[in-house]
Amino acid sequence: MYFLRHPLPQTDCAAHMSGIGVFGVGSPFGDDRIGWEAIRAAQELGFAQRHGLQRLEACDRPGTHLLALLQGLDSAIVIDAMHSGAPPGTLRRLDGAELGGLHATNSTHGFGLAYTLSLGKMLAALPPRLVLYGVEISAASPQDGLSDAVAQAIPQLLQAIARELGEVYIM
Repeated sequence: MYFLRHPLPQTDCAAHMSGIGVFGVGSPFGDDRIGWEAIRAAQELGFAQRHGLQRLEACDRPGTHLLALLQGLDSAIVIDAMHSGAPPGTLRRLDGAELGGLHATNSTHGFGLAYTLSLGKMLAALPPRLVLYGVEISAASPQDGLSDAVAQAIPQLLQAIARELGEVYIM
């Protein structure tokens, strides 16, 4: 009867774990902008409001700062350019154990993303659900915009993320 009148206090853990974030990682160099451009397109489509996102952000080569951005989220989706040998514009989705196999050579940010996710896993600093969408590029170059093949991947990428966000809400 006492606990009905005086329930246990809320712990800080509940206050720190909420929301979904989508992050586009990139740099200003040609196709390496894919993460930024995908976030820009998502913002124009009202993704944050339509999908109840806590965060929808473009990140300039965040390195380990990405861990701070992911802190407190239940779920996160990270978009980045990658090199795997597939044709430019090819999408690749990685989660769970697949993220553990991510190598620095798959990212255009050197040790950045692979190292950060590995460190985050060791420190238990990653959201419970984390998905990486990699978009194949041919090379990061000083050109101003995206190549046609990579730019044409954005609608398919956003559709995949929208489906992903729908799955998040069902869980």
